[in-house]
Amino acid sequence: MTRAVSALVLAAALLAAGPSQARADEWRARDTAAQAVVGLSLAADYLQTRQIVRDCRESNPMIGDCGENMSPALYFAAVFGVSTLVYKLPRPYREIVQVAIVAVQVSSVRHNWQHGYTIRF
Repeated sequence: MTRAVSALVLAAALLAAGPSQARADEWRARDTAAQAVVGLSLAADYLQTRQIVRDCRESNPMIGDCGENMSPALYFAAVFGVSTLVYKLPRPYREIVQVAIVAVQVSSVRHNWQHGYTIRF
């Protein structure tokens, strides 16, 4: 297992093993919609990242310039998997995390777009 995969697995385990007495607020339709936006923003970045990795220009050290550390598919699936652990968070932290993830992803997609990487299926 690469260091990047190990780090993602460790992060997921730590989040999942949070205090057992902590109780999150009820999950609502609004939370589902926000998590869908998280998934869509990650998917857009993934579709661009596949192209960037083919050009060996990826700047994410967990993936590597040419995808040598981890495939983009595995990375984005793991990030989405970890992001679903927001269900354990109470409000307003749940929304803060979701908004932060989307903000980072929108910034990345915009940056990639400005450098000529479109969203291709």
